[in-house]
Amino acid sequence: MTIVAQLIEHDNGNPENYKEIMQGVASVAGAGVTALLAVVPAVGPILSAAAGPILGALKPAIADELGKLLGLGDDLIGPPTTIALSPKDMVLLAARTQNSLERQVAFKIASPLIEGDGGNYKIYFGMSKAP
Repeated sequence: MTIVAQLIEHDNGNPENYKEIMQGVASVAGAGVTALLAVVPAVGPILSAAAGPILGALKPAIADELGKLLGLGDDLIGPPTTIALSPKDMVLLAARTQNSLERQVAFKIASPLIEGDGGNYKIYFGMSKAP
């Protein structure tokens, strides 16, 4: 048997709820850039006229990037962890091996250290024989 585990940080809330706010921020920033371009001597009005529609078209992408920058979505932490167990391993772990204890967590199998998102993590698995 092969166990594949992926650690994911599940943030509270839904990033879609913030999308409108981020698009509003992008709109205000775009309007500010357009206004600033308009005051550039000689070419300002031309640049300003072109920037408005371009920034408007980029607003959804800018909003998405702002959401990523603020970390509003769920995050994958580290690469997937794979643990392979032979039938013999499963029998020995379930029936004969005592639990190990680490930081008050009893387990039979532990993942390697998973590093990511500013922390270090492990995944612990228990195992018992079927009734």
